[in-house]
Amino acid sequence: ISFDSSKICLSEGEQLTLSELLYSLMIPSANDAANAIAEHISGSIDAFAAEMNAKAKELGAVNTHFVNPHGLHDENHYTTARDMALIAKYAMTLPLFRQIVSTRTFAIEPTPQCKEKRCLTSTNHLTDPNSPYYYEFATGIKTGYTDMAKNCLVSSAEKEGRKVIAVVMGDTMNEEGKTMSFVDSKVLLSYGIENLEYVKLTTEGELLSTIPVNNAKGEKEVTLNALETVGVTLPEGAEKGNITKKEYIKEKISAPISKGEILGRMDYYYGDKLLKQIYMTADKDYERQPFLLGIFKSVLTSIWFYIIILIVFIFYVFSEIAANKRKSRRRRRADAVRKRNFAK
Repeated sequence: ISFDSSKICLSEGEQLTLSELLYSLMIPSANDAANAIAEHISGSIDAFAAEMNAKAKELGAVNTHFVNPHGLHDENHYTTARDMALIAKYAMTLPLFRQIVSTRTFAIEPTPQCKEKRCLTSTNHLTDPNSPYYYEFATGIKTGYTDMAKNCLVSSAEKEGRKVIAVVMGDTMNEEGKTMSFVDSKVLLSYGIENLEYVKLTTEGELLSTIPVNNAKGEKEVTLNALETVGVTLPEGAEKGNITKKEYIKEKISAPISKGEILGRMDYYYGDKLLKQIYMTADKDYERQPFLLGIFKSVLTSIWFYIIILIVFIFYVFSEIAANKRKSRRRRRADAVRKRNFAK
């Protein structure tokens, strides 16, 4: 790393815990700590950057490419505000990450190579009660600066369970000497906290629908559950009653079916706007019933089976009526013959 970049002055052979290195990385932006972590985890900076890129793509950050773990300028090292928000959203689900990025100060005890305690102070002034940029609901996350990128800040805030993330890039100072990345981030976070509302649409495993199933042993329907917990952010005060849903189910659902198998999708709309698409999965395993039994049940549940039974019954009734009429005619003829014989 360049001599004038942010660092904690690691020495060759010096030993620190991985926890100490992580705090050094995230609190004062120690670039030497970033390199040490990368080599420890992956064996080399290049290998670690490859893992970073793979994780970014997994999270949907498709316009990002990393070549180093610290972010110092490189033409092939780039990202976007949206991608940084996606990565931050994932990172804030990790308890240790949330703890580190909300920490104001941290101390590294002396080592044989460094005789003095290293006291680290966060560069994120949104979390500093003594700073003019302080925002009482701020929970992190990370500052950044290079000559090319200028002042950048990925920040977060939480109030009464409402969590928001803001990303500001390329900011400078205004005429009053204020660092605008903090000013702009505070405006964005405050707007999100005060004017947006998170609405949960489904919870993982929640029953969303039931559908008929063919040839399932002991079952006539399959229960469909939500694959994941999903919510959407709407302007505060938006009418939740305007949220509608429409389901799309695979045609001709037949056993066997495995638990968790995707069998349909539920689309949620606010008015005409599509909000989210949620996949629906089978709640359990559904075994296939024996072949002949399946045919028998199919026959019994077919409308044609009952039509045929009705036709047979009608034919039987009319046959009986015709037979009775023939018997009656034969009896009358027999009676007439007996009467003639008696008269003779």
